[in-house]
Amino acid sequence: DVSPSMGALDMKDGANRLQTAVSLIKDFAGKRTGDLLGLGVIGSSAALVIPPTDNIDVFTERINSLYLGEMGSGSALGDGLSLGASHLVPVSGENKSRPILILITDGESNSGKIHPETGAKLVKDLGIIFYVIGVGSKGEVAVDYTDKETGKRITGILNSTFDEFVLQNLAMTGGGSYYYAETETVLSDILQKIDSENPVSGDFYLKNESKSLATPVVLFAVICFILYWFIKRIVLGNVL
Repeated sequence: DVSPSMGALDMKDGANRLQTAVSLIKDFAGKRTGDLLGLGVIGSSAALVIPPTDNIDVFTERINSLYLGEMGSGSALGDGLSLGASHLVPVSGENKSRPILILITDGESNSGKIHPETGAKLVKDLGIIFYVIGVGSKGEVAVDYTDKETGKRITGILNSTFDEFVLQNLAMTGGGSYYYAETETVLSDILQKIDSENPVSGDFYLKNESKSLATPVVLFAVICFILYWFIKRIVLGNVL
């Protein structure tokens, strides 16, 4: 969730929610060597900014570039869940592994084209392991950040009153688990718990294969020459 409310300054050492989430996600990703990692962002709409990859450098570079309001001012949770689910495919084979989807947000869904429960049901139907994490304190919280699009500084007080019941119900609909992370320490503990509950499977491999095109190209050229000779000598010869 990169909506502006993630700019609330209620995390450790005056960091905002997005900064803290990014830092801890990078720590989490660093422990998942052997996994494919993808990244989706949610605002007024949702976008897959990193398709599942084993390149941790690419993942880190892109998550470092996230900024508040990147996808607008809303929270399209249903769009985000549907998008994430559509890019997660269970690994086949003797040791089948289930993909994992982790939603980190500080609010209710108030935007998008897909209802959150529809997205959650898709997650469940596809057999995806699902976690919903609500972040941030409740009550009045200071907000202070610079809008990257306009360069305007945004300051004020946010009345942080997201309804935990909504997120709990979303997790239940998706057959998953809900956690509330009021502080950086709690969010770190939750991600460590998720890591321990889901050992890296290593049940996938990436294969790069190079093939020479010389043989099929030469064969095609020979066939074209034979056809040319046939048309010129036989067909056109008979006509003339």
